[in-house]
Amino acid sequence: MEFQQNSATTAVFGDAATINTPKISSPLYRRNMTPDKRSPGSVCCRICHEDETIEELIDPCECSGTLGLIHTCCLEKWLSMSNTDRCEICKHLFSIQRKNKSLPQSFKQWWRTRNIYGPQGITGDIVCLIVLTPLCIAATYLCAVGASAYSRLGFWEGTGLAILCCMLVTTYCLWLIVTLRFHFKSWQQWRRRNQDVKLIVKHKVRGFSNFQII
Repeated sequence: MEFQQNSATTAVFGDAATINTPKISSPLYRRNMTPDKRSPGSVCCRICHEDETIEELIDPCECSGTLGLIHTCCLEKWLSMSNTDRCEICKHLFSIQRKNKSLPQSFKQWWRTRNIYGPQGITGDIVCLIVLTPLCIAATYLCAVGASAYSRLGFWEGTGLAILCCMLVTTYCLWLIVTLRFHFKSWQQWRRRNQDVKLIVKHKVRGFSNFQII
């Protein structure tokens, strides 16, 4: 009976040890990990909460414990979206390189953005552009024809129609310039806030005392 209990206890603790043992395959990762980061419950990315199976876990900042490990792609995406270069917890300054997205890619992603930095009211402006452009052209043409005809007959109405034609064209051009400028500035602001970020230093530098001399 005692032998069976010991066997059952060994099986239970053996399974628990097998389940809780982290899988760390990278020599660089093992060398750079501090003891508190090697604890079984902390081997996961603090952003996506996944382990090292999808990508190597790195420790680029001064955070420790469960907050010290992170995937490179997760950190780069977070730095790009938050538009910062420091850790939000320990305020460590990351060594990164920023680069603007290509024009087609940035415009496509900006168009799909649904927050304050995305295209605001652009659908209504496009509808107005489609409706107002032919109306403005037709009205300008009719005013120009009427002004020419009245001017030949010597009536003062020709001058009034010419002034009205100029006012229509000026108003339409001003609206078009203001609208294009507004959306262009919105796209530029989004592009500055969503740059491609590349992490240069993936592991924080430690003193020589942390390395074992063979």
